[in-house]
Amino acid sequence: MKKVSPLNITDGLTIQEKIVVVNYLSAIEQKEEKEHHLITKSTTDNTVPYVFEEDIILTPKQAQIIYESRNPRQKRKLNTDLHRHWQLPIQYAFDGSHNESEKSIIRRALSYWESYTCITFEEITYKDNSSVNENKVYIVFTSNEGCWSFVGRSTYREQKVSIFEDCIYEGHVLHEIGHVIGFWHEHARPDREEHIQVQQNAIQYGKQYNFLHISWKDLDNKNMPYDVGSIMHYGSRAYAVDNQTPVPPTIITKDPLLQRALGQRFQLSFYDVKLANAAYCADKCNNTKLAQPCQHDGYQDPKLCSRCRCTEGLGGNYCETAAPSIGDTCGGVINLTGSPVPIGYPTSYRFGQQCNWYIKAPKNSRVFFTITPPRIMEYPQCVSDTNNKYVECLNYLEVRYSHNIATTGARICCSYLESTKPIISEGNEMLVLLRANAAGSYGFQAKIWAEPCGGCVTGTELSHRPCSRNVPYVCERQWNYTEWNPCPSGNWWWADNKDCNKLVNKTAVRSGICHRSELFCCNGYQLNGTDCIKSSSVANISIVIQPVAVSTDYIVPTHDPSKDKENDPSSGWGNWTTWSNCSTACGGCGNQTRQRLCYDPLLCSGKSIEVETRSCNKNPCTQVKFGTRTISKVVVCNPITLQKCTVYEKETYPFISETCCTGYAKNSNGTCAKTGT
Repeated sequence: MKKVSPLNITDGLTIQEKIVVVNYLSAIEQKEEKEHHLITKSTTDNTVPYVFEEDIILTPKQAQIIYESRNPRQKRKLNTDLHRHWQLPIQYAFDGSHNESEKSIIRRALSYWESYTCITFEEITYKDNSSVNENKVYIVFTSNEGCWSFVGRSTYREQKVSIFEDCIYEGHVLHEIGHVIGFWHEHARPDREEHIQVQQNAIQYGKQYNFLHISWKDLDNKNMPYDVGSIMHYGSRAYAVDNQTPVPPTIITKDPLLQRALGQRFQLSFYDVKLANAAYCADKCNNTKLAQPCQHDGYQDPKLCSRCRCTEGLGGNYCETAAPSIGDTCGGVINLTGSPVPIGYPTSYRFGQQCNWYIKAPKNSRVFFTITPPRIMEYPQCVSDTNNKYVECLNYLEVRYSHNIATTGARICCSYLESTKPIISEGNEMLVLLRANAAGSYGFQAKIWAEPCGGCVTGTELSHRPCSRNVPYVCERQWNYTEWNPCPSGNWWWADNKDCNKLVNKTAVRSGICHRSELFCCNGYQLNGTDCIKSSSVANISIVIQPVAVSTDYIVPTHDPSKDKENDPSSGWGNWTTWSNCSTACGGCGNQTRQRLCYDPLLCSGKSIEVETRSCNKNPCTQVKFGTRTISKVVVCNPITLQKCTVYEKETYPFISETCCTGYAKNSNGTCAKTGT
């Protein structure tokens, strides 16, 4: 986006509000320069930081929260959400900045969101405030100094979204609407270090603040995995220095095969849609139950509750088979049994061509995929520089090889291969996709085969490679904050207490479900380095792959696979977690919960998680209180005659008060019980 002054951006903020945002972002920028040991440079660029992360306009409150999240000792309680959800439908209008062709592109993007989610939009006439619904805010599409949006619903009656001339295409409008409904950029997730590396030295000077994390407090991912293929993710070269040839990447994926998936602006990813549906449509299918659970991380479709919403490439009632091809016939389900099987599209292809191969190997086997070079997904727009692995693929071959084949996989195009080694599936399934967003001159040729693993198949050396399985577990997302801890009023002995009337550091935690891979060997074999070897004394031994380094606000609890019940044919359940801390310290209304996860939904009546709750801390809450009472005293009322008389006066005295939660009362056992029980 071109550099412009905040004063030239007509976003609805007052000059005073713009100054607040600029001051906070300038402070963040200075902190980033100090943290990454960047030397202040003289520059002719007289602009100040205002547009956050390339295309986000922050409200003063959001800028303050982001600044304070970078300063955990900031003397303020962080209790304000970074964005607000909308009531549906979300109303919008055009201010006259766009012609009819441009309006059509914006309307198509809105319809795209409506097609895949329960979110709805309603066009109204600009400045017709009589039509504004209970949101009391409506979107105004404008064309003003770049492409930008607020995140979530703001408090401004006219919430501006700028779609400027250099971003009038459907993919970018989809991205901006993602911000409107509450999405931050994917690379801002606190767990990004497990998936990507930000190259600080490759970022333009003064632009490091565009690569900050958002705190778990202000970002709820609804248990969605990190998605390098999200339409909300930065590209490989976002804010890269431009004085080097070739231009270096600012973001590198931990898995090199995923590099070219970054920054796509063609379509919403499966998890973009699933997250929006989880946020806005969670109650749409409460009265409809599916006959069996959705497979491959599919979920009940809020647009039609009798079916599953599947990741692209999969279809059927429960995401159990390959989706039909679009264009020329291709793809399908392949059950591997013996010899290698050729697959491909070794010819020119038309715009819109889609092929889906769902590949399955026998249990305790892995799928191997190898491409026949040199021609792979060629099209006129292919770049020829030696660093082209950092350019997004327009058309691509995608190989999904992780345990969860709903997640984005390796994207390959322009006859560039990261490695000539086979791509090997983690489990016994693989999904291969061909996508043509433009016409191309050649597709690809490849072959696939299955190899046993874990020592599970006797009589072959190939089976000595260990198998891998997906293990869900309860993980915790934490964040730090400060809170004022006042002393109880009226209690004089608290005056010298060092734990009150001061700011204290606290930690908050939100539990979620995460996944990791485990290597294992079959009965009678044990893991020895990278091989499964015969063992006469050990059966069904598994070893956990050590988790990658994680950030300090992302806790990975320990997991003992030997205690799981996943190998019990009569139960698909894992072990219960320990009971959580009680939600209250006293009063009877406290609860504790524990969870257990299902490794095979078909064995768990379609459930993926089971939660138990029990009451706790039933003793009454005790508190020292002060009361007043009248007492009598006999005093000498006449010092001359020494006559005595009785006087009355009030005194303050302490007493212990026992109380229960609202709706609870103390019973004969001295504990708090719910009234009426």
